Amino acid sequence: MAAQFHWSRLESLTALELHEILMARVAVFVVEQNCPYQEVDDMDRQAWHLRMRLEGSLRPISGSWTRG
Repeated sequence: MAAQFHWSRLESLTALELHEILMARVAVFVVEQNCPYQEVDDMDRQAWHLRMRLEGSLRPISGSWTRG
């Protein structure tokens, strides 16, 4: 099965999609990489959020970036 990539703005995500993204980000960037810092911040409001799904599951490449 091919990977699926989706760009979304914060306001277009459902509560469940946002929860899934935040869980993946914290699991990877805070827990696994042992970087205890505030993962969710005001930049999320302006950012485009990238999600990748493989075999129906969100993969932990999710993060957010501003596209210019």
